[in-house]
Amino acid sequence: MSKIRPYCSTISQSIDELEVGKFMAFTFFFLLVFLSCGLLFYVEAFKAGMNPRKWALGGLVFGPMLFPLFNMKRYLLWRQIAGYGRPVFGA
Repeated sequence: MSKIRPYCSTISQSIDELEVGKFMAFTFFFLLVFLSCGLLFYVEAFKAGMNPRKWALGGLVFGPMLFPLFNMKRYLLWRQIAGYGRPVFGA
């Protein structure tokens, strides 16, 4: 009976270590996605003539959820510059 207890505790320890490993992998993936979104929004805002620091911070905080808002803001800025009454040809 005494030989079974250490074996069981070893299994539970390995399961706990596996759960910690999954959590660390998820956290690393989460941070990688949000950091890359911040970088992407910085570069794209700079190319579009918008405030890149504001969009990079938004990308770091909100991640990919900010993408529709960014595209709409970029489109509206482009329409404001080009004019609303003219057709737009993306060349």
